[in-house]
Amino acid sequence: MEETKDSPGATGTEEPTHSGSPPKARERVSEARRELINRIGEASLKAVLDGLQQGISGRPAVIGMWEKDEVLQKHCVTRDQVRCLVDMLWRKGESACQRFLSLLREEDPALFEDLFGEWPVHILAKSD
Repeated sequence: MEETKDSPGATGTEEPTHSGSPPKARERVSEARRELINRIGEASLKAVLDGLQQGISGRPAVIGMWEKDEVLQKHCVTRDQVRCLVDMLWRKGESACQRFLSLLREEDPALFEDLFGEWPVHILAKSD
């Protein structure tokens, strides 16, 4: 099966970093997609969605109200909601994935550490 421009893992839309290497957060989200879908619970999902909807430090929100509604109302099962969110954030790019991982680390530190280990703070804090 050929990967499309809109699917996680596609190489055509990756944003290069300043060093020319693939984006770290986006790559990690793609690699952990299956585990994220299987392991993020409803409470963590809703808290992460709330965080993504709020702008921080003068930066705009990552998702709008209609996108949050799309995740929660179009899908009844938590796994499907997480799948929708992960794919949405992957398409939005590196900054969206960085914010997602930062919020996940706050909401479910045990899951974050299990999936990603200890990440240097600068990787999660960077927003281009």
